[in-house]
Amino acid sequence: MTFDLPAPEQQDSQSLVGSIADRRSVREYTNAPLPIGVLSQLLWSAQV
Repeated sequence: MTFDLPAPEQQDSQSLVGSIADRRSVREYTNAPLPIGVLSQLLWSAQV
């Protein structure tokens, strides 16, 4: 099974240092589905 994902936003909107400084953990979960655009961005960002 395959899914067509929207193109990710590839411009750096924040520096690595800024991202680390703004990092936070959220441990409150909902049953709301993850928007397909967010999934696309996460998968693209996780590439090594």
